[in-house]
Amino acid sequence: YARAINYYTQVIALKPEWVNALYNRGTAYLDRSYLLEAGASAITETLDAAILDLGATIAQSPHLVKPYLNRGIAYYERRAAGDLALALQDFEQVVAVEPAGFRGVYHRGLAHLRAGDSAWVADFQQALKAAPHDFRPLDALCWGYALDQAPETALPYCDQAIGMEEKSAATRNSRVSRGIVYAQLARNAEAIADFELHLAWLKTFSATRYNRQNGPKVAAWMAALQRGEQPFDAPMLNSLR
Repeated sequence: YARAINYYTQVIALKPEWVNALYNRGTAYLDRSYLLEAGASAITETLDAAILDLGATIAQSPHLVKPYLNRGIAYYERRAAGDLALALQDFEQVVAVEPAGFRGVYHRGLAHLRAGDSAWVADFQQALKAAPHDFRPLDALCWGYALDQAPETALPYCDQAIGMEEKSAATRNSRVSRGIVYAQLARNAEAIADFELHLAWLKTFSATRYNRQNGPKVAAWMAALQRGEQPFDAPMLNSLR
């Protein structure tokens, strides 16, 4: 990503009005932010750069949809004061252009969920309707109901997400959501089994990815359950939004 960003920067210096170079550099900054170590100040700096480029793209070409989507994601990931409202504005723009699409409502649902706004339910249901073979809306419904402490409602979505995810994406992300739900239902052995599968999959990647995708946190949850403790109180659940 550093090399790509360098070349786009050279292009922009030669032709600053070329919107493709601005957009591509902005998305490269956004993608690069996911590779940085958790807690690093460079994450915020990289997202700042992404937001600047994507904002410049929107200023030149306000009819394009993807810059709004990616800038909204960058705001959502940055988590600075006011960023969630800005993310929602961008996702609303995507939904306005693509009312029957998946991308806008799915990401708007994530923002509503973080904000504690119950509109996330309708957004994820709409995303599921738009992409019925994608596990992400199902996992999001599982996750949302878990955070709202409604595990009985969550569990069927969790099971569907895992069944679909493992056929199509061969990941174990949905295991975290279902593990939380199992723990809320006092089915600790099943929660531990889901967390173990997730961690085993996550350990096949770099230490940076393990940390960024909450590997240490999931390991701590698993250890607490093994001690007979319940780690998922209201403050913990709210911190996961």
